[in-house]
Amino acid sequence: VSTDEVYGDLPLDRPDLFFTEETPIHTSSPYSASKASADLLVMAYYRTYKLPVTISRCSNNYGPYHFPEKLIPLMITNILYDKKLPVYGKGENVRDWLYVKDHCKAIDMILQSGRIGEVYNIGGHNERTNLEVVKTILGHLQKPETLITYVKDRAGHDLRYAIDPTKISTQLGWEPETAFEDGMKLTVEWYLANQKWMDDIKSGKYAEYFTPQAVSNIIAQFVKLLLGLILSLILNKTIMQLEFNFNQKDLQTNATEFFSNMYGILIWMQILTQSSARTN
Repeated sequence: VSTDEVYGDLPLDRPDLFFTEETPIHTSSPYSASKASADLLVMAYYRTYKLPVTISRCSNNYGPYHFPEKLIPLMITNILYDKKLPVYGKGENVRDWLYVKDHCKAIDMILQSGRIGEVYNIGGHNERTNLEVVKTILGHLQKPETLITYVKDRAGHDLRYAIDPTKISTQLGWEPETAFEDGMKLTVEWYLANQKWMDDIKSGKYAEYFTPQAVSNIIAQFVKLLLGLILSLILNKTIMQLEFNFNQKDLQTNATEFFSNMYGILIWMQILTQSSARTN
């Protein structure tokens, strides 16, 4: 799962130009170059070792659970707290916006039916300037445009992204289903209904899940599940063996084997219980 950033950018005065799968990789910043390097590495493994891979390159996603530093969730949360809305430069940079559920459906289609070793562009047909996006959010939340403040543009800021998704449409039958206005309405409503999630993320509370203690608990849970699986396999094998031997050995021998196997199972259960106690 890659990005249209690997293609670099397009001029603002050429709305007829689009990225296709044949567009050369031409990144603008070290950040996008790191993404392009992943694409090149994946395709090198395909060419050299025939690793079964596909690459999808999507336009800008939006929707639920978008990290708050990104444009749309940042604007929503700032508006809710009556904070200024920082817009780079004049807000003229253009992005093609793709609702996250449409993107997920495209990824699933590629995984199920995509051709190995192929690249698929995924675009939303929703080109908007950054300023238009911010004004759309203000409209949904009924807040004044005076909250907008223009800040210095960032270095290497790409001017325009625009994807031609003809290939995935023709080969796999995928089309974006969510118009930008509808997707924005759903997105704003989701953030309004999930402000606690946003507050926890912005406060850094989510990082608590990655403390050494939390990681230790996750590992312990995994060990417990693994031991449970082993226990289940042993029990199943014991039952099958008893059924097989029932008519071939006397009752005393069967009883001896049964209690021997059960003793082993009890040892595993003890280990499993101790693991669970450490987890709690």
